[in-house]
Amino acid sequence: MGYIGAGPTRFNTADDLTVTGDAEFNGNLTVKGTTTTIDSALVQTIDLGDNDKIRLGDSDDLQIYHDGSNSYIIDNGTGDLVINTNGNAISLNPNGGGEYGLRVINNGAVNLYHDNSLKLATTATGVDVTGAISSNKGSAGTLATFTDGVNSNFVVETSSLLTTIGNGGGSAALAFKANNTEAMRIDSSGNVGIGVTPASKLHVNGSFRQTGATAPFEWTVNAGATDYYKLNSVGYSDNIIVATAAGNVGIGGTTASTSGFVRSLNLEGSDVALQLRQTTTNTSWEIGNDNTGLFRILNNGSDKLDITSSGNVGIGMSSPSELLHIRNASGDAAVRIQGNTRTFNIQQNNYGLRFVDVDAGSAERMRIDAAGALLVNTTSRTGTSNFVVAADAVNANPMSVVNTRTTAASDYAILFYRAGSIVGSVQTSLTATSYVTSSDYRLKENVTADWDATTRLKQLNPVRFNFIADADTTVDGFLAHEVQDVVPEAITGTKDGMRDEEYEVTPAVLDDDGNEVTPAVMGTRSVPEYQGIDQSKLVPLLVKTIQELEARIAALETA
Repeated sequence: MGYIGAGPTRFNTADDLTVTGDAEFNGNLTVKGTTTTIDSALVQTIDLGDNDKIRLGDSDDLQIYHDGSNSYIIDNGTGDLVINTNGNAISLNPNGGGEYGLRVINNGAVNLYHDNSLKLATTATGVDVTGAISSNKGSAGTLATFTDGVNSNFVVETSSLLTTIGNGGGSAALAFKANNTEAMRIDSSGNVGIGVTPASKLHVNGSFRQTGATAPFEWTVNAGATDYYKLNSVGYSDNIIVATAAGNVGIGGTTASTSGFVRSLNLEGSDVALQLRQTTTNTSWEIGNDNTGLFRILNNGSDKLDITSSGNVGIGMSSPSELLHIRNASGDAAVRIQGNTRTFNIQQNNYGLRFVDVDAGSAERMRIDAAGALLVNTTSRTGTSNFVVAADAVNANPMSVVNTRTTAASDYAILFYRAGSIVGSVQTSLTATSYVTSSDYRLKENVTADWDATTRLKQLNPVRFNFIADADTTVDGFLAHEVQDVVPEAITGTKDGMRDEEYEVTPAVLDDDGNEVTPAVMGTRSVPEYQGIDQSKLVPLLVKTIQELEARIAALETA
């Protein structure tokens, strides 16, 4: 039997101790035995006082206490702290009320609450989260890491959608899946693929649409029978761009497969314009239709080529009046047609000389200059002549006129006009050539036959000479300035006359395509303007002199 006294109170181990009233121990109470029971039928209170603890275990492994500010349950042992219940759940209820903070349900979920509102719950397949998830690690690096233990770092899944952040089973840094089929991927290089593993910064397999109040558009790829690519404004019947598998491109229409358009650009609409602009302030090219059937190409707002509804083509001319109408900025046409060995030019050179020229190889062969003179094998006009033919070193005959008619009648080879009237011609028959000048009586007045030819004829000075260019040939003739005093109409030019002649100082430099890289440098020099003689003009003087001599002879014979 145990006893209670002033000294230690002891009980034999084989005896039980039952305390039915209040018991106060001023010393230490040691209870030994396998079971210590506090009757559960009553309300039990164990009062240890402030800052005192219930200590269980040889090393105080489990401690339950209040430190005056907070209450604690501390497990300092080597095992786990396990709280078991035979009821439905273990709950943490702030303030001891019915508002949950944490509930662990038997054979069910573990729930976390905010203000008694469920925010996170475990399920048989995972975790359900109500509301937003936010995380702020507060330093550089991974914000949060989740793993499915296979190949993804973060997985969010519903019945039909799956989002993966991680390698996604490959090289993806971010992958989104729908029904376990990858819908979008961002790889480790930053490439974005929609419906496809990206091969470029943005790689889309299929069509995409942007919808907005100010800029809606849609891009569609159809891999079906028609094979087309389409960019259009959402909600509108006309497309911005349509491209077929055959290479046809349509802009502003509903189709690019219009008959006749093969690998072409099909612009539909009543007022179509295509503009290519290098920068907002630099050269721009425009191709348009101004609702009048006009096709136009412009450069910096200036017309360069126009085709009217009637088919007239204007180059530098907005309203061409002919099938081909060319005009440059200064009002003069410039045309070049060039082949391997022939070139035809209509141009204006740097010195204001306007001309038409035809080249063979690198040499100019024919020119019509600004005065209307036709120059063959020469670029220089002689005096006021309108037709100049020069022989070259190979062809001794500078000019050939061919008439294929086989009749005996004479025919004109060349006609010469002055002031709108014919003043001379060259005519040919089957056997001869006639050089004809005007002599119709209807062109003449003040006609008289009473003049002294013999006296004038005596003033002529026939001489023999050779030309400086042909020292071995001696000919009979006259000196022009001497004849000019007797028969002035037979002579052209003035004695010791000079004229200005334009000549090429350095030739133009052309590229391989025949385009002028550096223009020719031209100069002006003074050269002799030689006198000429038309000896046929002496024939009337000779005939009249012969008549006068014949009359004298007849008079002498009669006397």
